[in-house]
Parts: sequence; structure tokens; C-alpha cells
Amino acid sequence: MALIICPECGRERVSDTAPICPECGFAIMDYFENRSKAEEQLTSQMIETQIVVTKKSSTSKKDSMLSIIACVFSGVVVIFSLPAILAIPLVIAAGIIALIDLCKAEKEYRHIGSIFALIIAAIVLLLLFT
Repeated sequence: MALIICPECGRERVSDTAPICPECGFAIMDYFENRSKAEEQLTSQMIETQIVVTKKSSTSKKDSMLSIIACVFSGVVVIFSLPAILAIPLVIAAGIIALIDLCKAEKEYRHIGSIFALIIAAIVLLLLFT
């Protein structure tokens, strides 16, 4: 048992187990019972939401292996500024691997590395042949 302030009229020292406030007649016991039920419902909803979010985050897509390989090949050319004799075969290989990966169109994987490799290959080849 605790002494509280009435939520309705503000009277001090009202028992939280009293059925009503002696000053205004506010149903204190019903108020706290409904409040605890609402808090329990909110807690259970938060737990359910957390479970759903956890399930969604665990199903995120991974990069395909071909996408990673194509990205590494094209990245090596750019990072190490290889001479044309080495850059051209690596960029062409990266472009071919990226195209194969994109044509396979496996929906359970991401293909962002292949797109990156194609863009880098196009830029490098344009720079080398202009």
C-alpha cells in the first residue's frame, strides 16, 4: 500500500488501494488496474516487435561470391594503379565475371560488387583507350 496523489483532483495522501478518492470520487483502484493492464500489453507488444525486427535483420542478403571476385579484381586495378599491360586483362576479367554474376540473377544474393566492377571497368577502359 502506498500513498499517492489523486490523478483527477490532485489530493495528496490517498491510498493506491482505495476504491475511490474521498475528495472527488475518482475510481483510483480501477485506474491503477487498467494502467497495469495497459503496461502489460505495451510490454508484450514491444517484445513481439523486437522478435519481428530480429527475424528481419537475420534474413539480410549476402553478397554473391562472383560479385566479390569482380569487385576485388577491379579494385586492385584502381588501388594499385597498375600499368596498362596488367590493368586491361584484370578489368576485362572483372567485367566478364560481373556480367556472369548479373546474368545469373540469384535473388538471395546482393550484386552491388558486380555493378561496381562494371562501372570501374568502363571508366578504366575509357581512360586507357582515350
